[in-house]
Amino acid sequence: MEATDSALLILADTDYPSWHAELNGQPAPIVRANATFRGVVVPPGTHELRFYYHSDRLITGAWITLASALLAGLVVAGSTIAGRRRAS
Repeated sequence: MEATDSALLILADTDYPSWHAELNGQPAPIVRANATFRGVVVPPGTHELRFYYHSDRLITGAWITLASALLAGLVVAGSTIAGRRRAS
């Protein structure tokens, strides 16, 4: 992106604490714009702006979901094997 003066770039997407921004590869603060959107102050010149989402809670939740699915699979497999042994 290119700015002739200092500007506020507004992304019409809901602001949430797990969003982060980088301006030219360096962390950039995100400001709340229009009450709910994300914005970044951009100085004059040509820049590369990147937004990314990183949430430790999301990663933790994914691991818990994976562990739960594996445990459920083991329970189903165990009960299937036990049922076949009783039927024999």
